[in-house]
Amino acid sequence: MGHYKNPYFFGGVEISNYELYKRLSLHGNKITILSSKYTGFRNYEVNENFDYFFVGYAFGKKRSALAFPLSSFITAAKICRSYDILVEDLTVLGPSFSFLLQKKKPVILRIHDFTDLTTFTRKNGFLIGPCFYGNMRIYPRFFKNWIVVSNTFNARFGINGRVIGNGIDEQMLEAIQKKGDYIAYIGRFDLVKKGLDILIEALDILREKGWLMKNNLKLRMAGQGQDKEKLLKIISQKKLSHLIDMVGWVEGREKTRFIENAEFLVMPSRYEGQPITSLEAGACYKPVIVSDIPELSHVVKQGYGQSFKSFSPEELSKKMRYFHERADVREEMGIKGRKFAESNTWNHIMPIYEDYLRQMIREFT
Repeated sequence: MGHYKNPYFFGGVEISNYELYKRLSLHGNKITILSSKYTGFRNYEVNENFDYFFVGYAFGKKRSALAFPLSSFITAAKICRSYDILVEDLTVLGPSFSFLLQKKKPVILRIHDFTDLTTFTRKNGFLIGPCFYGNMRIYPRFFKNWIVVSNTFNARFGINGRVIGNGIDEQMLEAIQKKGDYIAYIGRFDLVKKGLDILIEALDILREKGWLMKNNLKLRMAGQGQDKEKLLKIISQKKLSHLIDMVGWVEGREKTRFIENAEFLVMPSRYEGQPITSLEAGACYKPVIVSDIPELSHVVKQGYGQSFKSFSPEELSKKMRYFHERADVREEMGIKGRKFAESNTWNHIMPIYEDYLRQMIREFT
């Protein structure tokens, strides 16, 4: 639905699409991504085989979301003869109803994450929240084929999707091991889903105890998102503005430097998919503190991070103290994270993804 620079709809899904399909296009495949319109962007070519095509309306988030489903379906139906396979990303805001084209072409639903009813309701209210949740639960059942970034989603949705995870840009492996001097968060500014309220509460606990000032430690947050103003308001109310730096959107070498120069990263999400950030942290030799949800368990299993009890700012604050005080642990975990990241680049993922798509095309014909 989104574009990786769309101010309304962006995140790991959009970054994943760009990185993965760029490599597929360089491998000789013709790629067209249908994205929701937004102000300032027109259709363009990434390269001779890779196009972004913007559909719908560009007048605000709500209109863009409402216009995308019908406009994307009509566009996909019109150009049906020109493609061999269609992949839709699951989004409750803008489903494209591509399953209606399953008799004409092979269609795959790609599932990146999951959100529970409580979180949907908290974010969108008691009327709209349950509708979004119901859409997320029911919509995948209209499809015959799925790709999931984690096997967790097969259990959550009751499906049997092909598991193909996310990857990282090979340039991230140019990172060098550094000690670092701040706590880092990188990602979308989504208070509820990303658990940023929990992170701020944990920092407030450390501020009240005087620990942050004593250790001259700050949180630096990279990213953007619809909750930025709410986040800034909470930070101000907690009197944490002098301890938190907002650095904006980072990408490429700038992102690598941002992660390199941190002591460790925090990912307090209530719900996730398979976040690229966790792999990028590993590539930069950085350990990660994660909430104890199944989608982030790979960080702990691979030995380059620890989890805290979800929804507990007190537990998160203890983990942050521990990580800061144990440079030896950070170094050991960083090496393990690097090893894990090296086997999860987009160049590793792309052939697996391409083989599966070609298999679906052969079986359809």
